[in-house]
Amino acid sequence: MSQNEHIIRLLLEVSTPETSDNDDPCGDDGGEFYSDEDYRPSSTSESSKEEIGMGGISTRHRRSSSSSNESNAVVSPSLQSDGIVINPVIQSPVAEQYFCQKNSNAVQTENLDVSFQSLEEEQPNILGASCFPSNDNMDLSRELQEVEQSVSQGVCDTVLQQLNDDDEWSTSTIPIIDFNFDGSSTGPKFDLKQIETPLDMFKLVFTENLIDQIIHCTNNYGIKLTNQDRPHTRNSRNCKFRPVDQQEILSFLGMCLLQGQLKFPVRRSFFSNDPLYYHPVFQYITSGRRFEQILRCLCVADDKAKGEDKVLDFIRSLNHNFQSIYGPSKELSIDESLILFRGRVYFRQYIKGKKAKYGIKFYVLTTADGYVLDMIMYRGKDDSEAGKKTQNIVLKLLEPYVLKGHHVFMDNFYNSVELSQKLLDLQTHSCGTLRKNRKLNPRALMYQKVKKGEHYWWRKGQIYVSVWKDKRPVHMISTRDHPKLIEVANRHGKMSTKPTEVINYNSFMGGVDRVDQMISYYSSPRKSIRWYKRVIFHCLDVAVWNAFYLYKKYVKKDKKYKSIEFRDKLIKEMCNISENVKGSDVVRKDSMYSSRRFNKHIVENSNVAAMKGHWPIVMPVASTSDEGKRKFKYLNCKMCTKLKKRKETKYICKGCAQRTPLCPECFEDWHILYSNE
Repeated sequence: MSQNEHIIRLLLEVSTPETSDNDDPCGDDGGEFYSDEDYRPSSTSESSKEEIGMGGISTRHRRSSSSSNESNAVVSPSLQSDGIVINPVIQSPVAEQYFCQKNSNAVQTENLDVSFQSLEEEQPNILGASCFPSNDNMDLSRELQEVEQSVSQGVCDTVLQQLNDDDEWSTSTIPIIDFNFDGSSTGPKFDLKQIETPLDMFKLVFTENLIDQIIHCTNNYGIKLTNQDRPHTRNSRNCKFRPVDQQEILSFLGMCLLQGQLKFPVRRSFFSNDPLYYHPVFQYITSGRRFEQILRCLCVADDKAKGEDKVLDFIRSLNHNFQSIYGPSKELSIDESLILFRGRVYFRQYIKGKKAKYGIKFYVLTTADGYVLDMIMYRGKDDSEAGKKTQNIVLKLLEPYVLKGHHVFMDNFYNSVELSQKLLDLQTHSCGTLRKNRKLNPRALMYQKVKKGEHYWWRKGQIYVSVWKDKRPVHMISTRDHPKLIEVANRHGKMSTKPTEVINYNSFMGGVDRVDQMISYYSSPRKSIRWYKRVIFHCLDVAVWNAFYLYKKYVKKDKKYKSIEFRDKLIKEMCNISENVKGSDVVRKDSMYSSRRFNKHIVENSNVAAMKGHWPIVMPVASTSDEGKRKFKYLNCKMCTKLKKRKETKYICKGCAQRTPLCPECFEDWHILYSNE
């Protein structure tokens, strides 16, 4: 007997359980429920399902109710012993009828696990007898002989392949390849001398082209809502839509950022006159009805876009801006980010370890210290990429940065031996945690019993896989460093021993977590039933964070510069509020129903010096002949005329050369806005 046949026989003996005639036919097998009366034992039962103890393999197959005119096929089961899995490929023309397989020409035991127990009930010899009812057709014997040969050859080849997998791994070391990272492309790619204020930096990240896109799409959608054939009430916000301009959309975005810094129960409370919630700056910038109208019509895509197409182009444009203005350093980080959303959307995700848990998932590429380079929104399962999706995501995120010598850090959701080899071929090192059940892993190392402090590693080419136990076993994969234990000090100064790959992973993996942490402090997204609005506001927060990152590091060059300081100044500039305006200056003193479009005295340089020498006086009578008839002369107010209102006044400005007629309510606004005319 050859060695291969001996191995096969041993595996068959170990994998075949003892048969039992005392099985409960109505036991709970995960399917439908039956009663004892419904059970009718028969040799041609429609379905059966059994479980065996070795590896928890379950069996599901279906017998045919047809006559003996059908062909027979033999399917070899999946064997598991000592960490070795055998998955032979069997050719069977009738496998789809008997075993519910999608492909009748190639049946793999990964999709169909058949126990030896169920096969033994129907045939005493798996290689020599049929597993179906008797058939006198002589062609069947010839077919079974061909199947027997294919089964034997397939099992032998698979056994040898699995036994030789671990032979490719060794415990020797070889030099680490240095891809010579070029640091000349690292850093800002814009002229720092042109950046003076936070708004300048924000417009570099969130460009005017994106703002114009928002304006165009919002106006189109607002007009579409207005022209709908739905009945509107007299004062409905959908009756009439006034198009937004660049300054108004900037003020709107600034108010959304400010709302992320304030805690109010509902959005309408920001514009309330209730003394508990009164915040005068919102009412001076715009009215609550106008803000809600812009928010309702806010969109970044054509009104005919459906599903994820509502935001994809916007995200791509934003990613292009992120990459074009900044070159990353050597270390990169890839992880998932989740924004809270519990509404109805088919690609909503659940991640147990995240704070939000339910929401819309993003795959994010960042630098080691948190600058966002690229984002990919999860859009649901794609069957065309089944089995390779995580690899495709990593390669797509790293597409602009391959062949440059970067080092990328990932968690066990992405890492595998196959992916590490592909990245090595693209001159990119990788490091991170590894799941035990990944394909091509060294099985003996994955299931090695490790005591606390012990460290074991194996190498396959340039790929190192290691296991180290602290509180629990930690499996790592790396192409960047030789695995070894070194002494490090924690934040309390206590010395401990850790593997070098674990230390590097902890040092460079936190980029995405840092972004999520900083955004969570002042998050602008509010509750909404429209998922794409949540995505738009999340992209706005990411843009503000990237702008702060660059402004702090390259403009202010101050490590103590805080994010809230940057945001406060940015919001004032976006809402066009001057730095020297006090809180008492924004309290509205005129009617709450007057237009806010021209109340810009909080916005411009509200300087008392601009009013020096200008005082209202009563307009004198034109001629002496009119003295007996009337005491005052009335003219149309210039400021009210600008506002397209007709209002007469008896006051003129003493300091103006034209003796401009102005009503007392418009006196200050006129001299701040139009005193040079």
